[in-house]
Amino acid sequence: MPTRILCIIIFCCTFSSCSCFLESSYDRFSADLLNDHDRIMQEGDSYFYRTRYSTITGQEALCTFTQFSGCDTIYRLSVHTKSSLTLNVSIEVDTEQFRLVLVDQNRNRLIPIQHGSATAAYTIQLERGYYAMKMVGYCADGVLSLQLHTSEEVEILPSN
Repeated sequence: MPTRILCIIIFCCTFSSCSCFLESSYDRFSADLLNDHDRIMQEGDSYFYRTRYSTITGQEALCTFTQFSGCDTIYRLSVHTKSSLTLNVSIEVDTEQFRLVLVDQNRNRLIPIQHGSATAAYTIQLERGYYAMKMVGYCADGVLSLQLHTSEEVEILPSN
């Protein structure tokens, strides 16, 4: 009898702590993140996806996701001399709480690329230094498609 009660107590504690852990990891995110310069500028990423399917190659990325919240780096760029970056961007999301940004790590500056759903081409002038291209969102479902066109002075690095 005492063994059975002990097993029930252990079982209940285990599942209640797992539930609390899962909820607290998701609750770290809020819509305020989209305008939180300091959190977006952090080198490390923090994010949650219900589902994510992505193909990211040297100059093209395709990500399909559900319930994305947080900051996720897609590309890192090392710019050796002043250069330009041309982006073809197509984003289709179910919320305005989604942004694509470029983080200028040397100058502590955020360069907004796109907010919400749209299809567009952008040309961005880059100074020498390191950059991170990030998705930032809260409870977003959607598809992101990117094509990067750069000169030889821009090295595209793995995001991890």
